[in-house]
Parts: sequence; C-alpha cells; structure tokens
Amino acid sequence: MQREPRQSFSVHDTVTGMYVTIPRGEALRALITGIYDASREKRYFCTNDVFLHVKTTLCSTEALRHATAKSKLIAVALRKVASSGAIRRVDGVRIGDKTCHSRPKAVWERRA
Repeated sequence: MQREPRQSFSVHDTVTGMYVTIPRGEALRALITGIYDASREKRYFCTNDVFLHVKTTLCSTEALRHATAKSKLIAVALRKVASSGAIRRVDGVRIGDKTCHSRPKAVWERRA
C-alpha cells in the first residue's frame, strides 16, 4: 500500500520565529530550482550544495530543509531533474555538513 504524499509541511521557522505551512508544490519547485542553480555553478554537487541555492519567500532555507527532511522530497526533486537528462548520479559520496549529521551524500553531475 502506497502512502499519499503530504500536501503541505508545517514547521517552526527559527529565523522568523513563526510557524509556517509550506505547500508541497512550492517546496518541490524551490528544490528543483535549487538543483538547476547548483548544477550551473558546479559540475559535481550534492544536496548540501542544492540547499545553498534554494530560495523561497515562504520561510527560511533552514526551515524548508527541516520541514521536508522526513518526506525525502529532495530525492523526488533530484529524480525529476535526472529524468529530464540535466543531471545524473555518479559513483562516490561526500561527507555532509552538521545539518545532516555528517552523513555521506550522493554526488550528482551536471550533464552537458
């Protein structure tokens, strides 16, 4: 049995001090745009690089990252962009930052 995707994410934004609700579509759009921006800047990148480029007017990037963490929405966004042929996953990993508990992160490559 497949789960229904969440329609929105609620999170406390520590930057503004407010609770915000982020629609799933807006979060996905921001992540996809961040992926394209990260891939334009670097040939090889990981999700940490993507989050440096994510911009949304609804909340801080940190709040978006925490709100979408359990949903794995970043993986959905990466698969969508990869299916368009703009990027591909390569062998190898990078060690993530403290936000992601220094977990190994997959490396993605911009395709020409």
